[in-house]
Amino acid sequence: APVGRHITLDFYRVPKAMAVALEDTPSPQKKVSSLIKQAGMTLLGHSCHVFEVQGITCVWLLSESHLSLHTWPEHGYAGGN
Repeated sequence: APVGRHITLDFYRVPKAMAVALEDTPSPQKKVSSLIKQAGMTLLGHSCHVFEVQGITCVWLLSESHLSLHTWPEHGYAGGN
């Protein structure tokens, strides 16, 4: 029997302003951390890196698995799992 599900999300044609807004840390980090706790998952820690020109990569380590977020504003793309 499966223990869990792995879900990957890919978003295309993301408005640049929306992708860049995710770089406004720590606001998005706090929001995702809050949503994780509301979902009943156990947050062990997180790390985010905002790239010098643009874009962000974040990972939230959960006792159940992980959650990640990556943006490429110059390509109108965001994704994660």
